[in-house]
Amino acid sequence: MQTAAWRCGYYRANIHRFAKDYLGLTLKTFQKILLFQMDAGDFSMYLAGRSQGKTWMAAVFICCRCILYPGTIVCVASGSRRQGTNVLKKIMNQLVRVRGSFLANEIEDTKMNSNEAYVKFRNGSIAQVVTANDNARSERSNILVLDEFRMIHKDVIDVVLRKFNGTPRMPAFLDVDPNYADNPEKRLEYLEKHERNKEVYLSSAFYASHWSYDKAQDYFRQQLDPAKRYFICDLPYQLSIEEGLLLPSQVKSQMEEADFNEIAFSMEMEGRFFKDTGGSFYDYDTVAKCRKVTHVWLPKEISGKLADKEKRFVIPQKKPGEIRVLSADIALMASNAHRNDATSIFINQCLNDRARIQECV
Repeated sequence: MQTAAWRCGYYRANIHRFAKDYLGLTLKTFQKILLFQMDAGDFSMYLAGRSQGKTWMAAVFICCRCILYPGTIVCVASGSRRQGTNVLKKIMNQLVRVRGSFLANEIEDTKMNSNEAYVKFRNGSIAQVVTANDNARSERSNILVLDEFRMIHKDVIDVVLRKFNGTPRMPAFLDVDPNYADNPEKRLEYLEKHERNKEVYLSSAFYASHWSYDKAQDYFRQQLDPAKRYFICDLPYQLSIEEGLLLPSQVKSQMEEADFNEIAFSMEMEGRFFKDTGGSFYDYDTVAKCRKVTHVWLPKEISGKLADKEKRFVIPQKKPGEIRVLSADIALMASNAHRNDATSIFINQCLNDRARIQECV
């Protein structure tokens, strides 16, 4: 028992070594740092480019915590229930099958379907997927993992999901050992030091006007305070290439495509939050509110064929003195193989050939 206690203390202080020795994983250097920091901090945020395995890292962290801390409750939420279930599928489809892993011996039961998804451990720990909406108020957790958190409404996170982390994990010895059972102050001191609940946020970067950018900035400021246990990192696609997780040729091919989107690439791969450049006449917030078309005017011969009567907006007759403007957003950047102004050419063809208007629509 003394050996078991020593090993437990050692691996709790070195969770990355537990992943290697007990789960049989060979982690990259940055993965060891991420795993250690997720365990050491109470609030962690990992922003990353594609192909770095954010979901896989979340699965490793969940397994380590559930095994090392019996009775741990982990709730996984995401923008869609399917995305949240992917975290648990990483456990059952990948981590369990690693050669030399003892993980399969730790798992008692599992279920994966659209209504219920969980992995139960023999020591009483459980990792379960929760729906990120107002109906999930009754759940409780010690660790809250938010995968692709920018896809979840902020109000749902603040009002519903974060409230899961209420009561901390209660080790059984606290009720048996008189040093803690009869001493509320010492008991509270132990819980504050060793059993604080955790929140883990995982995502790629997004628009700077989005609430996730403010959240990232706040985590950065909090991380500078040594008295607070916050951690944030933002790792671009170059790290994935350096570690052999992404092929340079694949990235190059994407960048040479005719419809290559520099902004999307910057956010998804480089981990950069997009913000308006200085001197912009219209900022992104103003334009974003107008991006969704509420209704479309169509020629009478097309509008009459629509099944949905609410969408039958016929082009009105032109009034005296009325000026109408038809505009097209034309990409100015050209690629080696194609030109990005094909859309504009296609629109012009449609306008000159009325028989093709319906095809354009």
